[in-house]
Amino acid sequence: MNDIWILIQHREGTIEETSFGLIGEARRIISALGGKGTVTAVCLGFGLEAELGTLGAYGADRVLYVGDESFVRYQGALFARELFRLAEKHKPTCIL
Repeated sequence: MNDIWILIQHREGTIEETSFGLIGEARRIISALGGKGTVTAVCLGFGLEAELGTLGAYGADRVLYVGDESFVRYQGALFARELFRLAEKHKPTCIL
């Protein structure tokens, strides 16, 4: 089964619109692969719990949230290390 991950972008406690578009694209890819798969929204942030509930309405099958104050502002190396750690553990098919 395919598991396509979407890295959720956020700013000042709000999920950015591009994230919802990526969820739609992941749904399209799953459909092209025969409909067998899941879309996982991966969010590295802090204080976003209330926002995460909207992701299912846009097509995410599940949400993987790492809530930590160090993820409030984007830091490329820190985000990359955590995303790599998660990907090694869960083995997604691809990440958008």
